Amino acid sequence: MTTTDFAAMTGLELMRWVQTERPTDIPSIGRLLGMRFDEVDHGRIVISLDTRPDFANPLGTVHGGIAATLLDSAMGCAVHTTLPAGTGYTTLELKRLRPGRAACRPAVRAAARQR
Repeated sequence: MTTTDFAAMTGLELMRWVQTERPTDIPSIGRLLGMRFDEVDHGRIVISLDTRPDFANPLGTVHGGIAATLLDSAMGCAVHTTLPAGTGYTTLELKRLRPGRAACRPAVRAAARQR
């Protein structure tokens, strides 16, 4: 198990650590689904994954739960890149999802904004 002190890292530092280290010893939804952090910047992140046959629904498209999890992860991580060390967050608003093919590589680009 890793001994990195995540609480001491800013959100941006943590997301960049995940991007470069790609930890396999920490249980996470990203590890389970095979998510990759393609781009990590302050307030912005691009996460992708390769679909697998077991990600499909009975119609042969990517299950909405996979798409929603990818969106949730990207939005949460984009917000997290803006936070100082030791700070948490929670919120997400999904407005519209479209079906994807089972054999595709979805990527989500998310940007954090303050209200």
